[in-house]
Amino acid sequence: MTFTIRFLKMKLSKGNIVLCKAPMPSEKLREFKLRPGLVVSKDLNNKRLDDVIIAI
Repeated sequence: MTFTIRFLKMKLSKGNIVLCKAPMPSEKLREFKLRPGLVVSKDLNNKRLDDVIIAI
């Protein structure tokens, strides 16, 4: 499952911990909770792309 979350422009590096809105199991995944997430994408990609990969 892929979810797009918009956030303020900030410099993210591999290993940073960020708070994410994670979907909770409910009807049509409409409920969310704040959960910590770990940035796992490479720093080179984080600098040149608008997307980062975060493990929740």
